[in-house]
Amino acid sequence: MGGSQMTKLIGQTTYFDHFANQEEQFNVIETVEKVTINGVTFLAHHRNWLPVVIDLNEVDEYLEPLDNPDYNTQIDFQLFREICGFLTAAEVKANRIELGLSLRQTAALLSMGYGTLSAIENNQILQSYDQELKLRLMENYETVQAVFHQHRRLIEQKLKHQHGEFERLAQKLS
Repeated sequence: MGGSQMTKLIGQTTYFDHFANQEEQFNVIETVEKVTINGVTFLAHHRNWLPVVIDLNEVDEYLEPLDNPDYNTQIDFQLFREICGFLTAAEVKANRIELGLSLRQTAALLSMGYGTLSAIENNQILQSYDQELKLRLMENYETVQAVFHQHRRLIEQKLKHQHGEFERLAQKLS
């Protein structure tokens, strides 16, 4: 991530500090920043908070939004996905649900970690290009079915300790 190119005061907010047991006032600042993810550079509108008692030019004092510390990261992920044609977290989850598959079944089918797939679906991490290609398989039932039948034994091994997950998957895709 690069430095700020433009800073604008867009409002104020109040946040209750549980440690100090008091409300604090913050300026809400929007900055346009140059962001680079996987070699792709773009401009992103980020939001930061700054206590009202601190000068707006004190860039080192800017805070991530206290009510949603992942806000700027999620904006970056959204823009990267739009620019590079990646599925959104919501689309990844919707494709899985449309097929009636559990997270564990899907992770086994795609040879991905359960935690990784869950984090992608919850917009906590951005999928890699390799993961994106695998996730695209979930857009087509026949493709998923073909992958299952071609790699049935490997998938069965991945799910062998998952209490009936393989059997339920086999029922759905047979």
